[in-house]
Amino acid sequence: MLQQAINATRAKVGQAPINADGVFGSGSIEAYKDLAADPKSRKLLLDHLADERRKLRPNSFGEAARADHFRIER
Repeated sequence: MLQQAINATRAKVGQAPINADGVFGSGSIEAYKDLAADPKSRKLLLDHLADERRKLRPNSFGEAARADHFRIER
């Protein structure tokens, strides 16, 4: 889920994807840290994380409202 969100964000900002192998290693951590450092890409990353979480729990009552409530930027 995290790697998919990272790759969706990187695609939006014109960066190459990371290897989405399911292992959140040093490459994933660096990619996350780089995206989180810039306010524009941070907002995109958080939006993509919320979207990926909703995909995992599509029928969860209140998941969309919870994700929207805890966004740091709207």
